[in-house]
Amino acid sequence: MRVWFFIYGKFSLKAVSFVTFFLSQMQSFSKMLSLYSVFFFIIFKIHFSFFFTKRDEIHFLYITDFT
Repeated sequence: MRVWFFIYGKFSLKAVSFVTFFLSQMQSFSKMLSLYSVFFFIIFKIHFSFFFTKRDEIHFLYITDFT
């Protein structure tokens, strides 16, 4: 879980734009499912950016290691 959040934290705007470009090349059904995933990722990222400080995020990572 900690590794996933570390990778998530390293995502840049270039990575997000690459993903959206990649999704635009996919077929309809796969595209809809993947766009839902990207939408959730963006909402999650915005949620963390605005509602969590760095210390809160570290505590959250610490808690998730034991669940």
